[in-house]
Amino acid sequence: MRDILALCKVYMINMMSNKFAFVYNLLLPIIYFIYKNVTLTASKSSFSVATTETIGYFWAYIIFVTILNNVVVSLIVQREQGFYKQMLFVVGSKLKIIIAIFFVQLAIICIELSIFNILVMILVHQLSFKLLFAGVVVALLSALPVTLVGCILMIFKIKIESVNILLGIILFGLF
Repeated sequence: MRDILALCKVYMINMMSNKFAFVYNLLLPIIYFIYKNVTLTASKSSFSVATTETIGYFWAYIIFVTILNNVVVSLIVQREQGFYKQMLFVVGSKLKIIIAIFFVQLAIICIELSIFNILVMILVHQLSFKLLFAGVVVALLSALPVTLVGCILMIFKIKIESVNILLGIILFGLF
């Protein structure tokens, strides 16, 4: 357990140094939400079913892109650069490395969804603790299955240059 906590600290420091991914995962959905829902943000209306469904799509995007960028691509880059093998020698278990990355990214996803929800509530002019709670619950329930599906890419020997192209294709499909 101490190994996982130590790895979590290392990966959290690494994640905080990569602010571009955080902005890309969070700022882009916020700007697009504002663009698509200008009438919603201008009026003082309550959350409707359509608004909640729309927010769900943005949550799905944030969860999927964060896991894809920060877990799957991170592991592929570490594997290709030899850093993964170094960590494996230090820790002694692949599972501990993956668990540490997953826990860090789960915390990042919860933070990103909470920030997104707070900004949505500010734009809509309505406070909803159910929305904040629902965002965290969705993150906790969906992160593991999305990570497992995303880790299918780990099976293939993908070069770092090809990862960017593959990621672009997947993200284009998400939009």
